[in-house]
Amino acid sequence: MKVPARSRISIALAFFAALVVCVAYLTAHPYLLGVPNPKTVQDLSLDEGWTTADGTPVFLDDLRSLPDFSDGGTTIFRRLPNNIPAQADFIFESENLMLHLFYDDEEVYAFDPERSPTDNLYATHFNYAPLTPEDAGKMARLELRPVYGNIAPRLLDVCITETSAFMQEYVRSHGFVLAESLITIFIGFAIIGLDIVLREIDHSESDLLALGSAIILMGIWSCMVTEVLQLISGAGALLGALEYMSLLFVPYPIVCFASSLVHPRNWRRYNLAARVIATGCIVLTAILFLVFGADMHATLPITHAQLLSCAAIVAIEVVAAVRESVRTDIRAALVSHNFALLGFLIFMLCAVADFVVFTFSKHGVSDSAFFARHGLFVFSAMLAVEAAGKSVTYIDRAAYADKIELIAYTDALTNMGNTTAWKIMRDEVEAALTDGTLNDAIVCQLDVNFLKKVNDTYGHAAGDRYLKHAANTIQRSFGIEGTCYRTGGDEFTVIIAGDDLDERLEGCTHLFEVSLDEQSATPVGDVTLSVAIGTAHVSEAEPHTLHAAQKLADERMYANKRAMKAERVD
Repeated sequence: MKVPARSRISIALAFFAALVVCVAYLTAHPYLLGVPNPKTVQDLSLDEGWTTADGTPVFLDDLRSLPDFSDGGTTIFRRLPNNIPAQADFIFESENLMLHLFYDDEEVYAFDPERSPTDNLYATHFNYAPLTPEDAGKMARLELRPVYGNIAPRLLDVCITETSAFMQEYVRSHGFVLAESLITIFIGFAIIGLDIVLREIDHSESDLLALGSAIILMGIWSCMVTEVLQLISGAGALLGALEYMSLLFVPYPIVCFASSLVHPRNWRRYNLAARVIATGCIVLTAILFLVFGADMHATLPITHAQLLSCAAIVAIEVVAAVRESVRTDIRAALVSHNFALLGFLIFMLCAVADFVVFTFSKHGVSDSAFFARHGLFVFSAMLAVEAAGKSVTYIDRAAYADKIELIAYTDALTNMGNTTAWKIMRDEVEAALTDGTLNDAIVCQLDVNFLKKVNDTYGHAAGDRYLKHAANTIQRSFGIEGTCYRTGGDEFTVIIAGDDLDERLEGCTHLFEVSLDEQSATPVGDVTLSVAIGTAHVSEAEPHTLHAAQKLADERMYANKRAMKAERVD
């Protein structure tokens, strides 16, 4: 039985909605958003009180503003508290920094790894330095050196606390953003599921597969930006590379979706151009990474160039689509594409802002794609709204089409397939017999006796009840093994195909006789139900076609009809 289009879509959306709820629940677990576990160590914040060697105060979130700060780095000082509890560590986050930590003149910790292509050294790194009560009152000295000249170096959340408490508090404080990112990923999967369902019913004009893919990639990227997974797993290099890759692959699906949405005349050429640009950027990034050993940060301008190029392609597509619509109705075109135009404008401004800040900032930036990320989210969200609106229209059309199809191929009185449906089935079976997919089939021709007498004596309403009794009897008997159709006023046709035809026909015939006996207990007036039947195998007809078998079954049915009338006393 075919599931209606609206039901299939409802099932798909309900499934993905359940996934979203599960992710939201898991992310909102008390471990993440609730009250942290009781601490045995009181946090001691060390965010303030740092100075340079000459006593100049230091702002840890803007180290590059120090007068003596250079690409060679700087050194900052702070005296440790006089009361350091046991089981505590010196913990802090660093961005774009290599560092060495000293207590007085003793080096106790260093983050100065040999750079590799996959390392995301300018991103957040979590530092855990050993600390004991004996270190109380010592002078802490941090020797800092920036990794990249165009990324702002910073120190964040400098404190003395338990490592487990610090990790839990960090995850809790970033739980909402993490939940938002995970839900975004599942929304992307939901959109892909919607695309699959709409394609099944041939009502998918927008490329929701591309939109869903872009949203998934942006959700992954956002997850990586929270640094929560890096903190929990410790796989900072791998997840940093995933952050770069997700951003690198985002632009092309955005172009594909925009093309399907505005659909300019030469949309295939625009998609091809975007594919060439995306492939070129990916190949160039791979060459720099694998052959020349460039790290991911060095390839970031390639990603920015791809974002701007694909944004330009989308702009051209939108303009082309609007211009092509001028001849008909420019106002209707603008209304139709207003979300795409506004979303694209926001994305373009964000991408340009990132490019300008990244290129011309004197003090560097802590997030080289901050605006582009949010611009892409806004753009995708607005496109998703557009797609959702059109999808609702498609769903309504599909549901209406299902109703029309049901009316077109179903007999209103008996709810069986009508003559049109029988002709379609006949052609399909004939084709299967011709190409050898089907070896044999049985055709049953049935005709209801005494219908005219019922109509003339008791009226057409009684005649309809009489026909319904006949249809129910045929459906209960032959519908188990075959497909039943009403092909005339009082004529019915059944097709049984496949293997073990004689055995299956025998079972249907037995049920048919039993059902006729049951119907005789409830006659219409004084007329009990009587149905003539004739059957024929395709293999016994000449030629071996369904049409010939139907003709043979019809002849046998009329012979049975004459015999039944001769035996019956009116």
